[in-house]
Amino acid sequence: MRIKITFLLVMLVSLMQAQTTMVAFKAPESTPENAKILVGSSSWQGGWDASYGLPDHGYELTKAADDDYYRVEVPADFCNAGIRFILNGDPENIAQWLKDDGINYDTDSWGNEDYKVEENGNIVYYFNQFVAWKKEVIVKSNEIVFHAPESTPADAVICVGSTLFNWDYGFDNLTNVIEMEKGDDGLYRAEVETDFVVGKGLRFVLMGDNGEVDNVAVWRTERNTYDIDSWDHDKHIIVEDYKIIYDVVKFYDWRKNVENTSVSILFHAPESTPANGIVYVGSRMFNDDFGFTGTIEALEMEKGADGIYKVTTTMPFVNQPLRFVLVDEDNLSFDNIALYLKAKPEDNPDAEDEYDRDSWDHVVTVGDDDAHVVEISKFVKWTVNSSVGLYTAPDAGEAIIFAGEHNH
Repeated sequence: MRIKITFLLVMLVSLMQAQTTMVAFKAPESTPENAKILVGSSSWQGGWDASYGLPDHGYELTKAADDDYYRVEVPADFCNAGIRFILNGDPENIAQWLKDDGINYDTDSWGNEDYKVEENGNIVYYFNQFVAWKKEVIVKSNEIVFHAPESTPADAVICVGSTLFNWDYGFDNLTNVIEMEKGDDGLYRAEVETDFVVGKGLRFVLMGDNGEVDNVAVWRTERNTYDIDSWDHDKHIIVEDYKIIYDVVKFYDWRKNVENTSVSILFHAPESTPANGIVYVGSRMFNDDFGFTGTIEALEMEKGADGIYKVTTTMPFVNQPLRFVLVDEDNLSFDNIALYLKAKPEDNPDAEDEYDRDSWDHVVTVGDDDAHVVEISKFVKWTVNSSVGLYTAPDAGEAIIFAGEHNH
């Protein structure tokens, strides 16, 4: 009988030992020697407590000389709630971990089952994620690294501006833009404040000899046209210690270079186009009228032997939506606009045909000879006074001035 009781006692002690729970905390590198670290639980009273029981009801951790962790034994359910670590008894100096964005910090640990392991019959929660103390002077510097286009002159002066300073990016008076410094590696760098770059648009300008600020860096769109400014730099972050690096690599040229690029527009006119039809193309670069009212800035196209209408212009013209008009010159009318057939809804393939105007999706192709071409063949009909919301054409009695030579 005594043997049985002894055996049961041994088993009970063994079970009690298996239930031992320990917290193991890897302190931030900045933790001073002989630091006093306390750990608290948000449910130390059996319910939610915003103070985590700290400092008065926390458990003090200790660290052996040959151990990387501060350790303390805690109740079995201690880690079932939020866990908080504080430094030197200061309830405001809380251990912090770095969020996935590599920029912002948070405190406390939840979902602690992920940190739970069993060692020699004991339960140990290993907390390795904490990298700093809240009261540390954690000033993460922000550095913009700009990979300048190949066409950039060796002695270029490049400035970066931000929408922090309104939609002129600070270039209106140049007081808020930052001149970037060129490194030996050819990259341009600038240290900036957090609010300059986080959630803001950035503009890079190749400064003119007389302070001109219109030569803006451009990046290539999916349509092989161009756009300016950076809004996605937060997707290209490199974090090094306490520095956040915004690596800006997408810009391929400067606007003044691109604007001088010649582009040929090839227009496959609808079958209903008269043999002697006169076709103009306008661009939304001239506002919502596409250059068809007032001073006519739309371009007359030339019909080739193959029946395709062609005109050569510059990249800014095709960088915007295009409108094609069959011109009635006798009545000075510009409201006979080319239409294309819209795709039918997937859930209603038998829907009535619907048409729309203007080209928004044209693509610039570049040939082996560096010729830039936009070829558009989707338009199937012309319409006059259509219900698709055409602009009001000028009255015949209004004076119309053509920009450039007019041969008809």
